[in-house]
Amino acid sequence: MKFAEAELRQITEDTWKILLGEELQLCARPVAPAQIENSIAACAQIAGDWQLAVVLYCSTALAHHVAGVMFEEEENSATAEDYHDALCELVNIIGGNIKGALSGSSHLSLPTLVKGQDFKIMFPRHVLLSEAAFECRGQPLIVVVLGEDKLGAGRENRPANGAVP
Repeated sequence: MKFAEAELRQITEDTWKILLGEELQLCARPVAPAQIENSIAACAQIAGDWQLAVVLYCSTALAHHVAGVMFEEEENSATAEDYHDALCELVNIIGGNIKGALSGSSHLSLPTLVKGQDFKIMFPRHVLLSEAAFECRGQPLIVVVLGEDKLGAGRENRPANGAVP
């Protein structure tokens, strides 16, 4: 199963536009999550008939901007708690929309957050199913969908452990 990248892009763009009133631009050149300076990642998992993880990666600078817009604060006055909450809300909404597009019965977990410069999020038995890379205010934003690869399709180019480099 491959979650359609066009759907992932559309869900992410719509969520960004509705919540923040801003447009995202597709990333002109590929960016890996490990290349994002001062990175932060928010993750929501979908479990049940589907076993998926939706992960949103961005810089803390972009996270501060998001929190400022979402909570109608001055950008520089957003606290770490504010931008953590903002990113968790974004990934929760994106994950909820992905869950809604799936057949069967599944539930969405509460979001989790990871920040730092040298981390890798891994889900055993998961592979990269879809990825969308954007820019906002010159900062990268990456959304990935990881999931079980029940058919073994696409293993030649994807990490076997569901890691996102």
